[in-house]
Parts: sequence; C-alpha cells; structure tokens
Amino acid sequence: MANHDQLQSILGERDYDLNVKRAIRLADYAHRGQTRKLTGDSFIVHPAGVLKLLYDLGEAIPTQQGGVLHDTIECGKLNWGYLKLECGIAVANMVQDVSKDPTILDRKKCMEAYLAHLRHAADPESVKIADADKVDNITDLVLHLNNRGPDIFKHFSTPPDDQLWWYEEVLKIAEKRLPNYSLNDRLGEQIELFRPQVDEAMGRCAVSTIIM
Repeated sequence: MANHDQLQSILGERDYDLNVKRAIRLADYAHRGQTRKLTGDSFIVHPAGVLKLLYDLGEAIPTQQGGVLHDTIECGKLNWGYLKLECGIAVANMVQDVSKDPTILDRKKCMEAYLAHLRHAADPESVKIADADKVDNITDLVLHLNNRGPDIFKHFSTPPDDQLWWYEEVLKIAEKRLPNYSLNDRLGEQIELFRPQVDEAMGRCAVSTIIM
C-alpha cells in the first residue's frame, strides 16, 4: 500500500474523474503489502502508470478504471464479483479479460491461454488496457536493464526469451485488433530496445551452461 503522501501524489497527477480516483484507492487497497520486483516501490506505481497512459490518450472513464485495477484480480485481493459491485460490470469484465487463469498451472500454457482470450474474446477496451500494461512494464524493464544490466533477469521466474515472446505476441494482437492505436508504436519501440538486452542475457546463459 502506498503511503499517504505517495497516494495523494498519484491522485493529483492528472485531473482524474471521481470514479477513477475511487478506483485508484481501491487498487491501492487491493495491492497492500505488494512491491515492484526491481525497486521495492509500492506496487501501485505500476497500475498508476497504466492509468496515466490511458488518461493521456483520452480513453473512457471505465477504461481508465479498468487500467488502474487491471492487476487486482490476478495479483491483488479482489475478484470479479466484488469489482462488479464496486465499479460496474463493464470494468469488472475488462479486469477479468486481462487476468491470467490461476487454474492453469503450467506457466507457458497459462500465457498462451491469456493471449488466445485477448486475441479472440476480450473487449477492445481490454486490449487497450493490455497494451498500456505492457508498455508501462517493458519501459520500466528497459530502463533498469540500461542502468543495471541483464543480471536483473534473475528477479523474474520467466526467462528473458519468453518475456520477449510475450511482449511480441501482445503487440501482434493489439496491431490486429486496434490498428493505428498509438500505444502499439510505443510498445514496438520498447520491444526493439529490449531485444538486444535479451540476446545478451541469453548469450550469457549459453556461455554459463557450456562452462558448467
């Protein structure tokens, strides 16, 4: 959970609608005790980053709400029914659309199921949220790779090449379902910055395996 000053800062970063501010507070509650892997910052900084991307593009209020709440089912304390009561069925459905299925225990199969749903069944507004989510995550990742090098990949359970595949697949879906959406270009740019870092990390892994 963000401290009071941090939460007030997030609430004041943009001229958010009152319903969006309520969603920010709800997301902060849902992610209480959670932190970002690479910085130790309160987890809410990531949903807040996703929200800012959507707000700056002038997306609808429910989409902004879904953006800041996007991880509250998969990673937080909430469920679809609670979100429906608090924010309405449209927001609840968007958050569900961008949440991985916890009953699929195999990591790669779980990722593939998420992508299949995003490709064929998710609401277009949910695809916007997924796009913004990936832009915020990969931008942060590239920044830390530039500052700290590929050793940061040890903080993640997903190998670097699978992370690259993940971002590329989401981009393919977004480009097909949301042609000319501006976040597609931003995601593509970050993927191209990410790619050589992944190649370096995988090269190190290969050398390490040979030596061992």
